[in-house]
Amino acid sequence: MAKQLTAEVIDRDLDAAAAHELRPRLLRHLAEHGPDISLDLGQVHFIDSTGMGLLVMLLREARQRGGSVRLRNPQREVRRLLQITGLEVLFEIGTLP
Repeated sequence: MAKQLTAEVIDRDLDAAAAHELRPRLLRHLAEHGPDISLDLGQVHFIDSTGMGLLVMLLREARQRGGSVRLRNPQREVRRLLQITGLEVLFEIGTLP
């Protein structure tokens, strides 16, 4: 049976305030919908270190549950940041089908 992939839209930049608010929502999403999650980053233009930490924490939680995190539609700036930090290799990155 295929794993169910559900999506969350991140509709603002991932700074410390946003990460603080999103953390419980994303963890709840994993608990309620299973270990695989897709984050639509199409509206995110900036991610600070706390936002990057949120993505890594979410990936760790998903993997502990046997799942994964997919980052969809990242803006050029966000994709470049993922490349510079070396995090690009940890996530599945692409566009939504």
